Amino acid sequence: AGNLARDLNDWQQTAVSFFQYLERTADLYAQEEDDGSKALILKIVGDFEKMTSALGLQRIVPAADDIMSDRIHQCVDEQVSSEVTPGNVLYCQRWGYLRKGELFDPNSRARVTLARQPEQEPFQEENIQAVDYGPARN
Repeated sequence: AGNLARDLNDWQQTAVSFFQYLERTADLYAQEEDDGSKALILKIVGDFEKMTSALGLQRIVPAADDIMSDRIHQCVDEQVSSEVTPGNVLYCQRWGYLRKGELFDPNSRARVTLARQPEQEPFQEENIQAVDYGPARN
């Protein structure tokens, strides 16, 4: 039983390494205009994920406006966004991984950039307009 558990762990580590390779490849194609190649890479990712999830290994791929969860996400940056709720995921920088619903390892949380509220105009006295409330009453 010990060898089987070790073999399964080794297989899962290899699968995570392959997912990371596919993620880097998809990121490279995302910068190019060749949508066909990116679509092919994402199809391979989806097919591979079907195989690995049947054996308990799943990717964590947060989408825009997902609620931040310290359990499965690691915030590595914040950016101003008017499109996404402040404090929610703006985008995923690196996929994370679960094994049977638990983190694959302590460093396997998905790395995310969170949305933050646009900065308000700084207070400036010259922007205040005088309002006439009429004569002062005592």
